[in-house]
Formats: sequence, C-alpha cells, structure tokens
Amino acid sequence: MRPRIFAASFLLCSAAVSAAKADEPFWGSSPNSNWGGFYIGGSAGGIVDGNAHWDYTGFFPPVPQFDDDISGGLYGGYVGYNHQIGQFIIGIEGDLARGDINGSESCENNASYQCNTDIGNVFTVRGRLGYAFDHLLVYGTGGWARADVSLGAPQTGGNISFNANDEVDGYVVGGGAEMKIAHNVSLGAEALYFNFDDTVAPWVATNCCGVPPGPNIGQQNFEADFTVVRGRLTLHLN
Repeated sequence: MRPRIFAASFLLCSAAVSAAKADEPFWGSSPNSNWGGFYIGGSAGGIVDGNAHWDYTGFFPPVPQFDDDISGGLYGGYVGYNHQIGQFIIGIEGDLARGDINGSESCENNASYQCNTDIGNVFTVRGRLGYAFDHLLVYGTGGWARADVSLGAPQTGGNISFNANDEVDGYVVGGGAEMKIAHNVSLGAEALYFNFDDTVAPWVATNCCGVPPGPNIGQQNFEADFTVVRGRLTLHLN
C-alpha cells in the first residue's frame, strides 16, 4: 500500500509540472501566488514522541493495565479548501491516514500478561489559518481527531486473553509550511500533536473467569498522546 501511495504522488506531481505553460512566469503575474481553492494530496511521516495509558474500570481482576511509549508512523491522503484574503489564508482540511502505531510491555499490574496497544486508521477534520509569502505558506491548524484502537492482553504461557477494539475521539493541533514548486504543486512539512482521552468498549475475555467469550468484562479508560512529523505533496485545483 505504501509504495502505491508514493508512486501515485510522484505521477501526480510530474503531470502537474508538465502541464505548466513554459511561457508564463513561474510564480504567475501576481506578486503573491494563488493559494485559494480546492486541493488534494498525500502525506507520510513518523512519531517523534508518544505515550499511551489504559486501565480497567470494572471490578473483575486480574484485567491488566498499560502505560508505556508508543511508536510508528502514518501515511495517507487529504482534501481541503483554502479561502485567500490578500495574503491571509483561511481553510478547512480533512485527512485519513493509515497508522502503524503500537507499543508493548508486561502489564503494569500483572506481569503474567503482555499488554499490547495498536492504533490503526486516524481521521481528522481541521481548520487552517495561514499567511502567504508569495510562494511560501505558513499555517497553524487544529480540530477533531478519531482513531481506531486495538488493545490486547494475552497471558504469558497461558491461554487466557483479553481483547478490545473501538474508536476513540480526541483533538489535534499543529502547524506547518508549504512551498510552491510549480503553479499548482506544493511540497510541505507539518508537525501535529494528537491527544485522545476516551472510553473503549468492554473486553472480550477468552478462557477466563467463568464467562463465555464476548464483550463482557468492564470498560477501559484509554489515553494516548503523540506528535507526528510528516511531509506533504499537494495538487492545487485552481
């Protein structure tokens, strides 16, 4: 999947550059490049700092707890719209990224279990506020975030396991910069801080506690925060 995304982005950029008219000034006739309108693009990056914590809110021991670092990366695509007022940019952007973010440790309250945390798809809807210096755009961004999480705690050397899968909501804030490399193509970089604090669906317990398999063992308080630094390649549809 990841090679396909990079290949598609490269072809998109090549096609856009080829379409630029050779007899036009590179930045256009206006002193400021046009950043307004719709755009689409792709991004990829990694986590530079991350932590997750979850614990059991029910009454049934020995359901485990997790508190450790998480690491990995995100890659995906986005679509957005910019409204330009002079050199000021006001916009909105939505993106969907495939996450490969995880962490693992011996469970905090019971070392006979291995606690695993996995974060999959991450979706955001964010506002953007920026300022254009001709072909360079700098901006701040923030909004709502949702992530798919998978929690697991298999017993070490045994056949008992606990698993939970759910979506968690949170927020994202950050900033970045983009530079036009052609009339309708820009390269950029951004840093985004994600914070999630939500309740995850009940555990599915297997071979434990005299209960049949199913979502039947309490709930989890899930918290995670991490910073992603990623590159962007954008096609502007103006």
